[in-house]
Amino acid sequence: MVYDYESGQLVLLYFASMNKNYHEEAAIAAQFIMENKIILYPTDTIWGLGANINDQNSVARVASIKGRPIKKSFIVLVDSLSMLKRYVINLHPRIETLLHYHKKPLTIVYPNIRDIPEYLLSEDKSLAIRVCEEVFCKELIKIIDRPLISTSANLSGSSPPGNFSEISLELVKKVDYVVRYRQNEKSLNQASVIARYDDDGELEFLR
Repeated sequence: MVYDYESGQLVLLYFASMNKNYHEEAAIAAQFIMENKIILYPTDTIWGLGANINDQNSVARVASIKGRPIKKSFIVLVDSLSMLKRYVINLHPRIETLLHYHKKPLTIVYPNIRDIPEYLLSEDKSLAIRVCEEVFCKELIKIIDRPLISTSANLSGSSPPGNFSEISLELVKKVDYVVRYRQNEKSLNQASVIARYDDDGELEFLR
């Protein structure tokens, strides 16, 4: 089921590449991101809203679509440990080891960030980042060569969607592109665990 912009409705659309050709969908989505548009896309957890982190208007628009305060920071996704190290100053060795072996979605709040726009950081200058292992997301992030905003595809106050079918049509209508890959999956997914760490690399779980 996909959103048809001409009719303004969700319609059934079956084609062979719906769950196979993520390469083409990643290339299309990347073009929208680089044009400062908003996409609705599947992540390694739940469906999310994506935007160019280097365009403040796009970031503000994501907050507006969700109906959430602009000052509330977003999670961002990176495609690898090497990309994570581009933005995290002095990544703690214990955290690096954990991420190397931990394959389940894990979002970590990092205290020392560089080369990320100020408007994306929390008041304490930290940022929540997840190394994403999902093939579509990895390909998309690799193409745009920068982190990607990942905020759940739900209106503020509503429950996050377990799969595409649970996403509000009101929200779908507000984005510029809806990724077709994985739309027909029926399994229900959950948001990732979020944690921060202390000077010794000990984790404190926030969600």
